[in-house]
Amino acid sequence: MQVKIYEEFPTEKNLSKLKLIDFNIELIIAASNLSKFREYEKKVKKNKNVKAVGYWPTLKKEEGYWISPWGKREGLIRILNEIKENVDKGEKLFLKWDAEAPWFMKKSLYITEFFKFFGNVRMIKKFFRDYKSKIRIITAEKPNILPEWFNDLFGMGFHPEKYGNEKVKMMYTSLGKYAGSIGAWIFKKWYRRVVKKWGKRHSDKFVIGIGCTAIGILGDEPLITKEEFERDLKFAKENGMKKVAIFRLGGLDKEFVDILKNYL
Repeated sequence: MQVKIYEEFPTEKNLSKLKLIDFNIELIIAASNLSKFREYEKKVKKNKNVKAVGYWPTLKKEEGYWISPWGKREGLIRILNEIKENVDKGEKLFLKWDAEAPWFMKKSLYITEFFKFFGNVRMIKKFFRDYKSKIRIITAEKPNILPEWFNDLFGMGFHPEKYGNEKVKMMYTSLGKYAGSIGAWIFKKWYRRVVKKWGKRHSDKFVIGIGCTAIGILGDEPLITKEEFERDLKFAKENGMKKVAIFRLGGLDKEFVDILKNYL
């Protein structure tokens, strides 16, 4: 399987975990602007096992943090204009578009951005259409029970045949633990359904997200055990998954890496 690894907090300590990895990966790094990302990119490219470095743009927390039509219009414009200006100059870019709504970050945006929502959707879709041949894009999307056309309509999901993206479903089974043992059981079943359904639908354009090995921006994300990590990898491998995305690098240790190597 092809392995992508996210790092939301690219500190020296977290990036030092690359020393544990002796196989090819794609590393995707969060940054608040493109110039910061380019600094990280230059640093991690020195590692021979990092075959591609992806830019994960984030908004300010008060703007919604994640990139969605519910984010602040000014923040979205800032991120998009910076990317377009860079790419139009001939620079190469591998982009992770984190299509998450800001429910857990800034609920007031659902009110303040209500009348800008569909304008933001149009702006985002135009960017995808205009740059799909110039940028390699992966879209990180929350799993939900809504049909794909509905998520596409509201700018929260992107069909690979239409936009040329790789679609990542962030099926982090550890998050089920928010709701205790019953929640964990439900997420495990849901993970397996997503692997089978979306892997079959999108083949090598589909990536299954596995995590969380460390907390993220929310600060209280339940963590995946090594046994659960292997369970999820094994199921993905047995059901023909070609690509996985691990959240995140900073939570890996030698045992996690050894487990991962068994399923390459």
